[in-house]
Amino acid sequence: MSFLRIIGQYYKLIILGFSILLLSEECSESNITISFAPNPASDYTEMTISLVMDAIVNIGIYNSMGEMVKEVNRAAECKSGENKFQVDVHDLKNGVYLVRVVLDNLQKTEKLIIIR
Repeated sequence: MSFLRIIGQYYKLIILGFSILLLSEECSESNITISFAPNPASDYTEMTISLVMDAIVNIGIYNSMGEMVKEVNRAAECKSGENKFQVDVHDLKNGVYLVRVVLDNLQKTEKLIIIR
């Protein structure tokens, strides 16, 4: 399945012989899922990001004050479907963190707990 972006709106492309259909595809935070295994984590966690389209994403970890404490990835190329990242969290203190995934003008945030 392919997606085409026209002026900030995503469309699903379907090619039928010599015809191309553009179907509106609502792209929202609900089209992005983030999960961690394990969560709580101690030294490492595997982050899985699921997307409905290919995208360039930025991933950061933020403390409870809203300060970025770790940049996981900048301008990471993610394909539609599941994308996995190994995240080293051994340098973070015990606590609750927010992991923010940003693509285009959308963002999704999930909690990550660090316990040793």
